[in-house]
Order: sequence, then structure tokens, then C-alpha cells
Amino acid sequence: MAWGVADFPLAWPALAAGLVGYAAAVWVFPRAWLWVVPAALPALNLAPWSGRFFWDETDLLLGATLAVLLARGLPKASRGQRWSAVGIAAAALGLSYAVSLGQGLFPLPPLDLNRFAAYESPYNGLRVAKGVAWALVLTPFVPRDGDAVRRFLGGTTVGLAAVVAVALWERAVFPGLWDFAADFRITSTFSSMHVGGGAVEAYLVLSTLLSLAWAGAAGTPWARAPVAVLLPVALYAMVATQARGGFAALAGALAVWAALTVHPRRRLAWAVVAMGLVCALAVGLGAVTGRLTERFAASRQDLSARLAHWRGALALRTDDPWSRAVGMGVGSFPRLYRQATPPLRRAGDHSFLSVGDEAFVRLAGGGGAYLGQRVPRSIEGYYELGLRVRASEGRGAAMVYLCEKSLLYSFECTAQAVPVSPGVASWQAVSLRLRPALTDTGGWLPGRPLVLSFANPVAGTSVDLDDVTLSVESGRDLVKNGGFARGHDRWFFERDDYWPFHVENIFVEALLERGWLGLVTLAAFVSAALGSLGAAWRRGEPAAAGLVAGIGGFVAVGLVTSPLDVPRLATLFFLGALVAVRGTAPPG
Repeated sequence: MAWGVADFPLAWPALAAGLVGYAAAVWVFPRAWLWVVPAALPALNLAPWSGRFFWDETDLLLGATLAVLLARGLPKASRGQRWSAVGIAAAALGLSYAVSLGQGLFPLPPLDLNRFAAYESPYNGLRVAKGVAWALVLTPFVPRDGDAVRRFLGGTTVGLAAVVAVALWERAVFPGLWDFAADFRITSTFSSMHVGGGAVEAYLVLSTLLSLAWAGAAGTPWARAPVAVLLPVALYAMVATQARGGFAALAGALAVWAALTVHPRRRLAWAVVAMGLVCALAVGLGAVTGRLTERFAASRQDLSARLAHWRGALALRTDDPWSRAVGMGVGSFPRLYRQATPPLRRAGDHSFLSVGDEAFVRLAGGGGAYLGQRVPRSIEGYYELGLRVRASEGRGAAMVYLCEKSLLYSFECTAQAVPVSPGVASWQAVSLRLRPALTDTGGWLPGRPLVLSFANPVAGTSVDLDDVTLSVESGRDLVKNGGFARGHDRWFFERDDYWPFHVENIFVEALLERGWLGLVTLAAFVSAALGSLGAAWRRGEPAAAGLVAGIGGFVAVGLVTSPLDVPRLATLFFLGALVAVRGTAPPG
């Protein structure tokens, strides 16, 4: 882990100091991680600056957590316990991931600059599988009592507050807090949405209900008051996602929570009042949200497209019984989809190459593909861009953009064509002058991120770039790793076409990538967890209503998105379910 920290491309001394302090805190207060992990998993989001999305800062945090817990040993109450139905289902689920990981990974392909920088890489299975793996290896260190549940739910509430705070900033500095007519979908701290997906809405559904579970479990005004304030803001954030599936799942989950909470044995009449306010706010926000209304109106057409996409995903399977049983390999969908797409119909792409001592990036032609880096905003005037370029096949084009960007949208762009001499395959030095129109956000809020991006818009061609520099009048180079010697470090990409990266259904995804074994074990785990928590609700556990509704809502969102291919979300979901089951189970 020390090597991972030292090799991290962004502020590694500060990261190292933070991890050491955290490890010391967990050593002194062994249950502190139950607060920190669910708060940090959604909030830590350095990929747009670091470029790392296979092994990132959350892995370093979880690795430090596991190391300290291993040094301390298992809690006494966890030793010698019998396996429950949920534990058996979790073990079977882990086995399905392990077998399918081997199916897609072996024989091991050679390592190069792209193996941990592209979703189409066979090593993508490691990225996806780690979400479940972290949850399974941390679960034995969860104490079997209600305090562990309350801590985990409290940490989830802190994480939700961080996510909605970033969502509010995102809305404020881009379209405006109340401009719901704009075609703008928030991503908040979920940088995995640079290739689309529904990570933010899946998280909002899960964490909102877990926060309500925390308020119920804590049973005190100091817990209920912040949740009561957070609930309408979380609903606002959900509306700002413009996600129909997420909005419907959250409404359904809140209805389930309200129905379970007003059970006569609990006499929590405040739940009825809270639900009335939430429904009124939902109706009000929905009434002024033109874009969300338009998206609901197009639901039938969208469903047809999704059904065709799911059929196409399952058509990628081979016919041999072993592959049908264990799947095509964890994380294999992007690679299989690309292999099945004719070259001229593929979207643009990029790859990092190294020939001898020379490293560079190759932009494959096609629309909707951008490789960029966040650079400091400057008021010193023009930006001077320098780079070397060549048409590696004798033809090609390149565009450079300097834009204020959210993750998915560009504003105030300055765009220029990079001159590439046709028929000349040797390197050419290019200098350009760029001057974006930077927006003043009022001074007290952080400004819009400024991103330098490159693209090759001509399908069937490729262009190489190297030695990228960007400076202002002071002469300071603002670009990091401009020679690409460290591959994708500090460079992050976005795609406009999202279908090639997500199955958009967790059960279809399980059947494709992990086969019948994966589908059955996933269904068994969800059923066992809901059954165990349902039993806890019947026993009068105050947190059970929110836990049942949260897990059910997350699965409902998973019918139209792929949240389990986002490791942070997978860890939070599986670990949260296991913590909840262990903490609400009867003694023995």
C-alpha cells in the first residue's frame, strides 16, 4: 500500500498524512471505520484530477482500514458464530465473482500503458470485482450489535450530505439552482459517469433511505433534525439528475419506508407528516421541471431501446455450457461490445503507446470521444498551447478545446483545429493561442473547472499527440504528464455514447458476465438480506424500515442502470447490507 500512495499522481504527501492519521484513529477507536468508510466512499472523488479509476484513493482508504483491522484481530463476538443464510449467500456470490473473474482474465494478457486505463481491458474485471471483494473481506470485522449499524448509517448520512452539497454547487455554477428547463444532469462526486450510467441516482436512493434508517435507529432529535433538513435537499438532487428510474425508485422506496414506519407498534406519526412534506415537494419540483417531464413522456420509446440493448448484450454470450454457467467474465461487457461493433461504427477512442523511450497518445477517429486534463483558471490573458502531432497513418485530424466543464457538459469553449499535414507521418511541432471566456461565479463559490481536451473527429483515422504544454503569460506550464510517460496519469476521458459501457440492468449484467451462477447468487443474496431485515422489522428494530426500503430501492434502480459496475457503489451496497444484517440479527 505504501507503493500505491507514493505512486499516486496527485498530492501524495497529503494523502499519505491523511491515511496515517486515519489508521492511527482506527487503531485507537476500532469502530471509527464504520463512520468513515460509508462517508468517504461517495465523497472521495479525485479521478478527474488524478486520471486513476481502476485503483484509486478509495482503495488506499479501504486497504488502510483492512490492515489496521487485521492487526487488531476479529471482534470477540464474531468468533465461532454460525453461518446465516445471508452469510452463505454472500459467500456464494463472492465465489461467482471469483470464478467469472478467472473466466475473463486468464490467460493473463501482457501489461502495457492501457491495461488499467480502459474499460475494454481484460483487467476491467479486477476493477469491477473489487467492489464486492472489499465488502466481503471487511464484513468479519463488523461487530454484531446495533451500535455498528448506527455508526454505519451515520457515516452514510455524512456521505449523503457531502454528495448533495457538491450537487448544489454543480447546479449553482452551471445552469443555476432553479433553471430546471436546461438540459443539465448532475453527476456530483461520481466521476464514473464520464461514460454515463446511473451511479448518482442509485446512490441517492440508497443513502436517502439509510439516512432515514439512522434517524429511526438513533431515536433522538439530534439525529432526526439534520435528516429532516437533508431529505428535501436530497430530493432536489434527485430531480437534478433528470433520472426517471431514480426518481420513481426513490418515490417508491419512501412509500415503503412510510408504510413500514407507521406500523402501530412504533407510533411514529412524524413519519406521516414527513412523507406529506416530501410528496408535496416532489409534486412541486416535478411541476417546474420541464426536462424531467419530457423524459417521462419518452419512457415508452426509451424502454424499447433498453430492451433491444439487453437482448444485444445477451447475444454476446457464447453457446458452450461452461460460459453459460459462469458467464463471459466479470467486467467483460465493454470489451465484448467493442469486439462486436464494426470498426467504422465505433466511437472515437484513445490509447497510450510507448515505442522505445518515446511515449505518446493515439486518438482514434470518431465522434463523442474526448481526452482531457483539468488545468488552473488564469486571468493573465491568452493560453499558449504547444504540442507535437502526427498523422500516424498519413491522414487524420485533431481538435483542441479549452472549456469550462462539468463532467458531462461544456461551457464557454474555445475550439481550434490542430494543423496536421496530410500524408506526413513524421512529428510536427504546433503552437496555438487559446483564450476562453471564463465565467465569474460570484467569488464565494469555487469556479467552474477549466479543462483542456483533445479529440479526433474523423472516423477511420488516427492522430498521435506528444509533449503537450499549456502556459499563460507567466510562462508556467499548467499541464502535468504532457509527455504521457506515465500513461493516463492526470488525463481523464469522456464519452458521449454510453451504451458501449453499461448493460443498464444488474440482473442482465449478472447473467452475461457471471452466468446463471452469478444471477442466482445475486438474487439469493438480495432475497436473503431483505428476508433477514424483514424479520428484524417484525421484531421491532427501529432501523429496519429504512434498511428494507433502501436495499429494495437500490435494486429497483438497478433494473434500468448498472450501479454494481461502479466499485464504490458496490462496496457500499453489499457492505451496508451485511452490516445491517449482522447488527440486527438476534443473538446467536
